[in-house]
Amino acid sequence: MSREDRWVAFCCGVSVAVWAALAWILVDEDLQGVQEAIGWWMIALAFAPGPITALGIVLFAEPGDGTPVSWADEERPQLNARGLESCGGCGG
Repeated sequence: MSREDRWVAFCCGVSVAVWAALAWILVDEDLQGVQEAIGWWMIALAFAPGPITALGIVLFAEPGDGTPVSWADEERPQLNARGLESCGGCGG
């Protein structure tokens, strides 16, 4: 599982927890004071997981097309005339 997949799974879990808590606040009459205290922030809390998930996907995205990445491919392989990777002094 890639970092991006773990981030999406984590954010989905947090989203479900946030939405369950907000639904509980809306449905339970004993929590009417909490609903009034939060006010319009309930709408922001309901939509917040979406942009946070998208931001995480952008930050943790791993290129799948062979594009070199600084933390993975510091140096691209050098190809010789035959299209093979040359390995310095190994006869290749």
